[in-house]
Amino acid sequence: MLAYSKFSLANSSIDSIVFMLHGYGSNKNDLISIAPDLAQYVPNSLFISPNAPEEFEGGFRDAYQWFSLADRDEVRMYNCLCSNFVILDQFIEGCLARYNVDIGRVAIFGFSQGGMVSLHYALEKSPRISCVICNSGMLIVPDASVRVSRPDVLLIHGDQDQVVPFSAMRFSKNALERLGVQVQCHTAEGLTHGIDQGCIGAAGNFLSSHFSVKKG
Repeated sequence: MLAYSKFSLANSSIDSIVFMLHGYGSNKNDLISIAPDLAQYVPNSLFISPNAPEEFEGGFRDAYQWFSLADRDEVRMYNCLCSNFVILDQFIEGCLARYNVDIGRVAIFGFSQGGMVSLHYALEKSPRISCVICNSGMLIVPDASVRVSRPDVLLIHGDQDQVVPFSAMRFSKNALERLGVQVQCHTAEGLTHGIDQGCIGAAGNFLSSHFSVKKG
């Protein structure tokens, strides 16, 4: 099982899980740092942030990647996403069993490369998860396979991002809408490749709209 960090508010009754997938060259302790802020919007959610399955090719200690970026051929990256689906799915299903949470009460928050993985996983997972937040990421090879699920999606992007260009948000939105996905967008004005309080607020409100009342 992937190593992970977790956070929940003290004395909360867990009824949903937000999985947080870090970016290229980061680790499980990165995104979990914003979980306390997000938990104010969804106090009954458990936040879980795993390490990606591969050691970072840049050679830093305690750094991981979901797939290599040494070769950015889209077909190769898509094949890596398919391989990662199995690993991530086993991890998520294991957590759901451990914490007794239904797949319909799952959200994924992914940053950068983690956002790419999040979108791919959510579109391929059946039964579907509740929703996805992709911050500074994009949809890779949008028409490459049969997409079996249509989770709600929030795309967040800084308009000054030079790592994953801001134009990737519009590209991803159009591609997702062609697949029948309901998409919301949040533009972080003046932000480069990162997460600011405006991003956290947009993500928190989106999560709250899905998890504020337990279904069924």
